[in-house]
Amino acid sequence: MPTPVRASGGGEHDHRGGGLLPAQWPRANQARRQGQRVGQVAPHDVGRTLLHNHRFTNHATRHNAPMPIHQAQRPSKPNSPARKQASKSASNKLVGLNTEHTDQVRLVMRVRTFLPDVLLVAVPNGVHTTASQRLRLINEGMLSGFPDLMMFAPGKTALCVEMKREVGGRLSPAQKACHARLNACGVAVITCHGFDAAWEAVKKWHGGHDAQKA
Repeated sequence: MPTPVRASGGGEHDHRGGGLLPAQWPRANQARRQGQRVGQVAPHDVGRTLLHNHRFTNHATRHNAPMPIHQAQRPSKPNSPARKQASKSASNKLVGLNTEHTDQVRLVMRVRTFLPDVLLVAVPNGVHTTASQRLRLINEGMLSGFPDLMMFAPGKTALCVEMKREVGGRLSPAQKACHARLNACGVAVITCHGFDAAWEAVKKWHGGHDAQKA
Protein backbone atom coordinates (compact mmCIF):
# COMPACT_ATOMS: atom_id res chain seq x y z
CA MET A 1 0.00 0.00 0.00
CA PRO A 2 1.54 3.36 -0.95
CA THR A 3 2.31 5.76 1.85
CA PRO A 4 0.01 8.82 1.88
CA VAL A 5 1.82 12.14 1.67
CA ARG A 6 0.69 15.14 3.71
CA ALA A 7 0.02 18.11 1.46
CA SER A 8 0.56 21.72 2.38
CA GLY A 9 -3.19 22.37 2.43
CA GLY A 10 -3.77 19.94 5.30
CA GLY A 11 -5.26 17.13 3.15
CA GLU A 12 -3.83 13.71 2.38
CA HIS A 13 -2.69 12.83 -1.13
CA ASP A 14 -2.07 9.36 -2.50
CA HIS A 15 -0.18 8.32 -5.62
CA ARG A 16 -2.95 5.76 -6.28
CA GLY A 17 -5.54 8.54 -6.63
CA GLY A 18 -3.37 10.69 -8.84
CA GLY A 19 -2.89 13.35 -6.15
CA LEU A 20 -6.63 13.42 -5.29
CA LEU A 21 -8.28 13.25 -1.91
CA PRO A 22 -9.75 9.87 -0.88
CA ALA A 23 -13.26 11.31 -1.30
CA GLN A 24 -12.40 12.02 -4.96
CA TRP A 25 -11.40 8.44 -5.79
CA PRO A 26 -14.92 7.13 -6.69
CA ARG A 27 -15.43 10.00 -9.12
CA ALA A 28 -11.95 9.47 -10.57
CA ASN A 29 -12.58 5.74 -11.04
CA GLN A 30 -15.84 6.48 -12.80
CA ALA A 31 -14.10 8.94 -15.09
CA ARG A 32 -11.35 6.39 -15.79
CA ARG A 33 -13.95 3.75 -16.73
CA GLN A 34 -15.55 6.22 -19.12
CA GLY A 35 -12.20 6.80 -20.89
CA GLN A 36 -11.49 10.17 -19.32
CA ARG A 37 -8.31 11.22 -17.70
CA VAL A 38 -8.21 11.57 -13.94
CA GLY A 39 -6.97 15.11 -14.23
CA GLN A 40 -10.10 16.04 -16.20
CA VAL A 41 -12.37 15.65 -13.16
CA ALA A 42 -13.84 19.11 -12.78
CA PRO A 43 -13.44 20.89 -9.45
CA HIS A 44 -17.19 21.40 -9.12
CA ASP A 45 -17.69 17.61 -9.54
CA VAL A 46 -15.26 17.01 -6.70
CA GLY A 47 -17.12 19.46 -4.51
CA ARG A 48 -20.40 17.78 -5.43
CA THR A 49 -18.96 14.40 -4.40
CA LEU A 50 -17.80 15.76 -1.07
CA LEU A 51 -21.21 17.36 -0.45
CA HIS A 52 -22.97 14.09 -1.32
CA ASN A 53 -20.80 12.10 1.08
CA HIS A 54 -21.43 14.66 3.82
CA ARG A 55 -25.19 14.53 3.34
CA PHE A 56 -25.26 10.72 3.21
CA THR A 57 -23.27 10.48 6.45
CA ASN A 58 -25.57 12.93 8.23
CA HIS A 59 -28.68 11.13 6.93
CA ALA A 60 -27.45 7.71 8.08
CA THR A 61 -26.40 9.05 11.47
CA ARG A 62 -29.68 10.88 11.97
CA HIS A 63 -31.89 7.89 11.09
CA ASN A 64 -29.86 5.24 12.93
CA ALA A 65 -29.31 7.21 16.11
CA PRO A 66 -31.72 6.68 19.03
CA MET A 67 -34.45 9.24 19.56
CA PRO A 68 -33.46 12.01 21.96
CA ILE A 69 -35.04 11.80 25.38
CA HIS A 70 -36.76 15.16 25.07
CA GLN A 71 -38.53 13.90 21.91
CA ALA A 72 -39.31 10.37 23.14
CA GLN A 73 -40.92 11.65 26.35
CA ARG A 74 -42.63 14.66 24.85
CA PRO A 75 -46.15 14.96 26.37
CA SER A 76 -49.23 15.20 24.21
CA LYS A 77 -51.05 18.46 23.64
CA PRO A 78 -53.26 19.65 26.53
CA ASN A 79 -56.49 19.43 24.51
CA SER A 80 -55.70 16.24 22.57
CA PRO A 81 -58.15 13.27 22.77
CA ALA A 82 -55.42 11.06 24.26
CA ARG A 83 -54.78 13.54 27.07
CA LYS A 84 -58.51 13.89 27.79
CA GLN A 85 -59.03 10.10 27.87
CA ALA A 86 -56.03 9.62 30.16
CA SER A 87 -57.28 12.36 32.46
CA LYS A 88 -60.76 10.82 32.55
CA SER A 89 -59.41 7.36 33.35
CA ALA A 90 -57.20 8.76 36.08
CA SER A 91 -60.15 10.63 37.58
CA ASN A 92 -62.30 7.49 37.59
CA LYS A 93 -59.57 5.52 39.35
CA LEU A 94 -59.04 8.33 41.83
CA VAL A 95 -62.67 8.47 42.99
CA GLY A 96 -63.21 4.71 42.68
CA LEU A 97 -65.68 4.83 39.78
CA ASN A 98 -65.99 2.23 37.03
CA THR A 99 -67.47 2.79 33.63
CA GLU A 100 -70.56 0.94 32.47
CA HIS A 101 -68.40 -0.99 30.02
CA THR A 102 -65.96 -2.29 32.63
CA ASP A 103 -68.80 -3.27 34.98
CA GLN A 104 -70.55 -5.20 32.23
CA VAL A 105 -67.34 -6.98 31.19
CA ARG A 106 -66.73 -8.04 34.80
CA LEU A 107 -70.29 -9.32 35.14
CA VAL A 108 -70.06 -11.34 31.91
CA MET A 109 -66.79 -12.94 33.00
CA ARG A 110 -68.15 -13.73 36.48
CA VAL A 111 -71.36 -15.31 35.17
CA ARG A 112 -69.59 -17.42 32.55
CA THR A 113 -67.05 -18.58 35.12
CA PHE A 114 -69.24 -19.40 38.12
CA LEU A 115 -72.64 -20.01 36.46
CA PRO A 116 -71.79 -22.15 33.42
CA ASP A 117 -75.40 -23.31 32.99
CA VAL A 118 -76.53 -19.73 32.27
CA LEU A 119 -76.75 -18.73 28.62
CA LEU A 120 -75.72 -15.07 28.53
CA VAL A 121 -76.20 -12.88 25.45
CA ALA A 122 -75.23 -9.23 25.02
CA VAL A 123 -77.29 -6.74 23.03
CA PRO A 124 -74.83 -4.17 21.60
CA ASN A 125 -77.24 -1.25 21.30
CA GLY A 126 -74.61 1.17 22.57
CA VAL A 127 -72.14 0.57 19.74
CA HIS A 128 -71.28 3.79 17.88
CA THR A 129 -72.30 3.48 14.24
CA THR A 130 -72.85 5.74 11.27
CA ALA A 131 -76.36 6.81 10.26
CA SER A 132 -76.52 4.29 7.42
CA GLN A 133 -75.26 1.46 9.63
CA ARG A 134 -77.75 2.29 12.36
CA LEU A 135 -80.61 2.37 9.85
CA ARG A 136 -79.54 -1.04 8.59
CA LEU A 137 -79.48 -2.44 12.13
CA ILE A 138 -82.92 -1.01 12.87
CA ASN A 139 -84.28 -2.62 9.71
CA GLU A 140 -82.73 -5.91 10.86
CA GLY A 141 -84.59 -5.70 14.16
CA MET A 142 -82.50 -3.63 16.58
CA LEU A 143 -84.72 -2.00 19.21
CA SER A 144 -83.72 1.17 20.99
CA GLY A 145 -83.85 0.89 24.79
CA PHE A 146 -83.47 -2.89 24.95
CA PRO A 147 -81.46 -4.09 28.00
CA ASP A 148 -77.74 -4.74 27.72
CA LEU A 149 -77.77 -8.42 28.70
CA MET A 150 -80.15 -11.36 28.45
CA MET A 151 -79.75 -14.50 30.57
CA PHE A 152 -81.42 -17.88 30.23
CA ALA A 153 -81.18 -20.88 32.52
CA PRO A 154 -83.01 -24.24 32.59
CA GLY A 155 -86.32 -23.99 34.46
CA LYS A 156 -86.03 -20.24 35.03
CA THR A 157 -87.66 -17.16 33.59
CA ALA A 158 -85.47 -15.16 31.24
CA LEU A 159 -83.67 -12.26 32.89
CA CYS A 160 -82.73 -8.97 31.24
CA VAL A 161 -80.09 -6.80 32.87
CA GLU A 162 -79.63 -3.11 32.21
CA MET A 163 -76.19 -1.95 33.31
CA LYS A 164 -75.67 1.59 34.58
CA ARG A 165 -72.82 3.45 36.19
CA GLU A 166 -72.63 3.15 39.93
CA VAL A 167 -72.90 6.92 40.25
CA GLY A 168 -75.00 9.04 37.91
CA GLY A 169 -76.42 6.28 35.70
CA ARG A 170 -80.05 6.88 34.66
CA LEU A 171 -82.55 5.24 32.33
CA SER A 172 -83.56 6.98 29.14
CA PRO A 173 -87.26 7.30 28.15
CA ALA A 174 -86.76 4.65 25.45
CA GLN A 175 -85.29 2.24 28.02
CA LYS A 176 -88.16 2.80 30.46
CA ALA A 177 -90.72 2.13 27.73
CA CYS A 178 -88.96 -1.02 26.53
CA HIS A 179 -88.58 -2.39 30.07
CA ALA A 180 -92.29 -1.86 30.70
CA ARG A 181 -93.17 -3.85 27.56
CA LEU A 182 -90.85 -6.68 28.63
CA ASN A 183 -92.44 -6.79 32.09
CA ALA A 184 -95.86 -6.98 30.47
CA CYS A 185 -94.62 -10.03 28.54
CA GLY A 186 -93.54 -11.73 31.77
CA VAL A 187 -89.82 -11.10 31.34
CA ALA A 188 -87.86 -10.02 34.40
CA VAL A 189 -85.90 -6.81 33.85
CA ILE A 190 -83.52 -5.32 36.40
CA THR A 191 -81.50 -2.13 36.36
CA CYS A 192 -78.16 -2.51 38.15
CA HIS A 193 -75.89 0.33 39.18
CA GLY A 194 -72.40 -1.12 39.18
CA PHE A 195 -70.94 -4.61 39.11
CA ASP A 196 -71.61 -5.56 42.74
CA ALA A 197 -75.34 -4.85 42.51
CA ALA A 198 -75.62 -6.73 39.22
CA TRP A 199 -73.79 -9.82 40.49
CA GLU A 200 -75.92 -10.03 43.64
CA ALA A 201 -79.12 -9.74 41.59
CA VAL A 202 -78.00 -12.44 39.14
CA LYS A 203 -77.10 -14.79 42.01
CA LYS A 204 -80.54 -14.34 43.57
CA TRP A 205 -82.22 -14.95 40.21
CA HIS A 206 -80.14 -18.08 39.64
CA GLY A 207 -80.86 -19.31 43.16
CA GLY A 208 -84.61 -19.14 42.67
CA HIS A 209 -85.44 -15.74 44.14
CA ASP A 210 -87.33 -13.00 42.37
CA ALA A 211 -84.67 -10.93 40.69
CA GLN A 212 -86.92 -7.89 40.32
CA LYS A 213 -87.25 -7.66 44.10
CA ALA A 214 -83.51 -8.02 44.69
